[in-house]
Amino acid sequence: MPEICSALQRLTYFVKLRYTVETLLATSLADIGRPAVVSADVASYVSTETLMPALTPSELEAFPALEWSDVAPRVSPALRASLEKVIESQNGGALSLEESFALADSDGDDLLGLLVAADMLRSELAGNLVTYVVNRNINFTNVCFVGCKFCAFSRGPRESDAYFLSFDDVAKKTVEAWKLGATEVCIQGGHCPPSTIATFCER
Repeated sequence: MPEICSALQRLTYFVKLRYTVETLLATSLADIGRPAVVSADVASYVSTETLMPALTPSELEAFPALEWSDVAPRVSPALRASLEKVIESQNGGALSLEESFALADSDGDDLLGLLVAADMLRSELAGNLVTYVVNRNINFTNVCFVGCKFCAFSRGPRESDAYFLSFDDVAKKTVEAWKLGATEVCIQGGHCPPSTIATFCER
C-alpha cells in the first residue's frame, strides 16, 4: 500500500508539473497569436550550449512546496524578469515571442523558477479545487486516410469494420450519454475523402 501511495503521489506531482507549465506557456503563446504547441520553432531557437544542470526527480517533485521568493534569486536575470512580468500582470500575453521561447527552453534553476511561478499563478487564478465533467466521445467515423503511425483506430473505407454514423446514430448516442449522467459530448472522427468542412460542421 505505501508503494502505491508513493507512486500515486509521484504521478500527481508530474501531472501538476505538466499542467502548470503548459498553462503558462500556452497562455503566453496563444495571447500573442501563436499556436500553443511549440516544437519546430522552439527547436530552432533553443541553444544547447548553455544548458543549466538538470533537476533531479526529487527537486521536481518538491517544487509545489516552494515559494517564488525561495527560487527567484536562483533564476537567470532575463527569465526572472519575464516571470515576474507575468506574475505581476497575471497575463501570459505580456511576454514577447522571444521571452516565450526562452521559457520553453528553460532548464535547471530556470525550469524550477518556471514551475514555481506557474504553480503560484494556477493557485491564484484557479485555486486548488479540482472539478470534472462526465463526457462521452462519439466517433462518427473510423474511416481515415491520414495514416498517423500511432493510431490503432482508423480503418480503410473497404474494411469490414469501417463505419460512418448517421445523424440519428449520433443523436441516439448523445441521448444514451445524457441518461448515464453525461453533461457534454465530444463529436469527432477520422478524416475521409467524402467529408467536407460542411460535413464536420453539421456533425
